[in-house]
Amino acid sequence: MASAGQEGETPGSEALGRHRPTNFGTQVDERPAPPANLVRKRNLYRAHTPIIHRYSVPEEVLRWTQQIRKGSTRLAILQLVSERERYGYEIVTSIRNRTNGGLEVAEGNVYPALHALEAEGYVTSTWREVEPGVPPRKYYRITARGREHRSVLVKEWKEYASAIARLLEGE
Repeated sequence: MASAGQEGETPGSEALGRHRPTNFGTQVDERPAPPANLVRKRNLYRAHTPIIHRYSVPEEVLRWTQQIRKGSTRLAILQLVSERERYGYEIVTSIRNRTNGGLEVAEGNVYPALHALEAEGYVTSTWREVEPGVPPRKYYRITARGREHRSVLVKEWKEYASAIARLLEGE
């Protein structure tokens, strides 16, 4: 390990062994490192972004739930735009509000999903001016093809959730 006087090192950092690059060089992260197999303070149901959680969650559980969340993001978007036209940020807040914070999808994940759904023909979009001086918003609405796709996703989701629920009930 490099000694404390070399570039990128600060006195005492060799004991911690964790450095954070900043705009002003390298800072030592003085928090104790968590066990290697645990990731601390994450919510299992938040799509792709960490938030404070009451207990430590193993990394492999986070990977598993991330895969579930990715699939549920498309279904959540299709459900909301099937009810009425919505713009991107409204979709983000509607998911959070409708699930009482149980499912949160980051804006950075909603917009690529919306673009993919639009490219696949499941939603269409139109730009609208909301009020003078405010940039226009892109509103999304579901297509007939999107309604069919949503119905299939809902059916599959319910069957899967029901099967898992039966499995968890035990013998």
